[in-house]
Amino acid sequence: MRNLVLVGSGDCAPGIVPGIPPGGTPSDPCPPGQGRQLPYLPPQGMRGPWAKGPRYPEIPCLNQAYEVTTHGFDDNQQGLSSDPLGTMPTQTAGIRLPPYLTVNNRYLVLLASRKIHKPTRLVGLAQFITLGASFQYSSGEAPQATIVYETPQTTPTWRFPDGNVSWHLVYEDGVDNSTPHKATTDTVSFVKRKSDSPALLYETFTAAPVDPITGAPISYPTGITAYTPPNIWGGWKPVAANLWNFSDLRFPNQAAQRWYSLGPGVCVPITDGTRRISLYASVLQPSGTFQGTGLSSAPLGFAPEDQFIFNVEQISGSPIVQYWRVGGSLIFEDEY
Repeated sequence: MRNLVLVGSGDCAPGIVPGIPPGGTPSDPCPPGQGRQLPYLPPQGMRGPWAKGPRYPEIPCLNQAYEVTTHGFDDNQQGLSSDPLGTMPTQTAGIRLPPYLTVNNRYLVLLASRKIHKPTRLVGLAQFITLGASFQYSSGEAPQATIVYETPQTTPTWRFPDGNVSWHLVYEDGVDNSTPHKATTDTVSFVKRKSDSPALLYETFTAAPVDPITGAPISYPTGITAYTPPNIWGGWKPVAANLWNFSDLRFPNQAAQRWYSLGPGVCVPITDGTRRISLYASVLQPSGTFQGTGLSSAPLGFAPEDQFIFNVEQISGSPIVQYWRVGGSLIFEDEY
């Protein structure tokens, strides 16, 4: 990102912003659609005494890089603030996942999405998923409380014996530019069929308790008792062939090079705004049947994730670990 300061005059050229030479005298007019080529000075704050004098006009940076990331409802922090702005309900990084329901019942989550209105490059991608467990704790006469243990998955290819995550970087065409119609049963981070912001997507569900007026779940991560995902993947198109459907953490969220994890990037053609790039995750929760070692001490060579499951078993007396939160980022660099 660079900040250009217009000083002095030069040859007329297309696409150059007209400038003011030193002394404040306007430069000679150029033909319509052209301006004078002007020299470069360091950004504000890096200029020396030569920058004093008349205020020269500035043009914006040549490129702008920014990140679209996952932010969602946090059921374990309700009643506490999540930021100084007083955002309610409390939110955090990632989308909370409900527990195991039935065999092969996968949760479909939109992690990040952006409608394409101007030329851009997708230069970075990031993924994260955590493992978690909760159980009720009480001590003496103290009231019962829910204790949550959570850890990030760091082994790229680790998965549960009967649970896994697939990731999908896709184009979606024909996206409506108007405000999407919200189902009455939608709530924060829980949206029917399609969403413009990160959410767990559903086609049908049952839950308890629910809002008596709208039918929306009071807390979808803990209240869902039945769920079916929307069948929207028929319209997905690959952004990059090997990223349309993959199952490892090849773009870890904590990687130092995450902002340019796609190297030179993927050029995205400009559209009328009805195409978007989206990152999805499809999560199969483990049943818990294959968890638990029955060992009194963890053997050497355990992956961090297996060590976490063992630790939870030692603390709680039963293995109850599941995928807890999932998130991701799309990182773009735009051309002005």
